[in-house]
Amino acid sequence: MYEYGSSPHTPTPNFLVFQMHQQLLPNLCPSQSHHTPPFKPSHILQNHQTNRAHQKTMIFRISRRQSLVLTAIIGVGSILLTNSVSKAVALSSPSAFVQNVIYSNKIAVFSKSYCPYSLRAKRILAEFNEQPHVVELDLREDGYKIQDYLLELVGRRTVPQVFVNGKHIGGSDDLQRAVEDGKLQNLLGSG
Repeated sequence: MYEYGSSPHTPTPNFLVFQMHQQLLPNLCPSQSHHTPPFKPSHILQNHQTNRAHQKTMIFRISRRQSLVLTAIIGVGSILLTNSVSKAVALSSPSAFVQNVIYSNKIAVFSKSYCPYSLRAKRILAEFNEQPHVVELDLREDGYKIQDYLLELVGRRTVPQVFVNGKHIGGSDDLQRAVEDGKLQNLLGSG
């Protein structure tokens, strides 16, 4: 058996190389020969096991046109997959988003841009010269899902919800009390 590129029949751009994992495509692997392959390529130039037992390399002869079409399909598919996966993660995982915001920022505020209580909380934090990471829930498509998760996490769906160094403070009244009793200053390390 030849390694890829060492044969006198080294593939040119008109050939397509596939590496498949036995776990994903068991029907194409020799160890699973009792299965009928889902397709039979007409021109297999090389078919061998690589150094790893779990992979198989197959080289198929395809036309230049087929190569261009396949390249376009793979390119568009990968763009669509990347976009849909990132959107799916962002939209389907409010818990991951909330946890990331809380633990990646010194101060996190879940707010609504028009809410007077949210504005009050932001003013209080500004007095300490702190720049919070603010998530304006009314400006996000998944804002209601984030609020639902906040209800699960802290027992409240209302805004604002303020977190300092990963610790839940509460709403604007809770934040004001934390200032008055020195709790906020201690959490910020300025007390």
